[in-house]
Amino acid sequence: MLPENSYARKNIGYLIAMRDNADVIIETDDDTFPGPAFWHDRSRSVLAQVIERADWVNVYRCFTHHHIWPRGFAVEKLHGCRD
Repeated sequence: MLPENSYARKNIGYLIAMRDNADVIIETDDDTFPGPAFWHDRSRSVLAQVIERADWVNVYRCFTHHHIWPRGFAVEKLHGCRD
């Protein structure tokens, strides 16, 4: 009954998983097919960098050396953000 391309469909899945006491809820978009690693076991902890400044931070720099930035990132802050 829910329309395709609607986030409501995903929300119903979350509610069913919570109702059934799922240990883990894993999601993907409905227009992408998960690769083999998607089905691997996951950990509830993640290693992350600590950012101690209260300024703009281009988090993409934590994952790649390519010069990219998130949508909506303040363009005037691109060269002053943390390396």
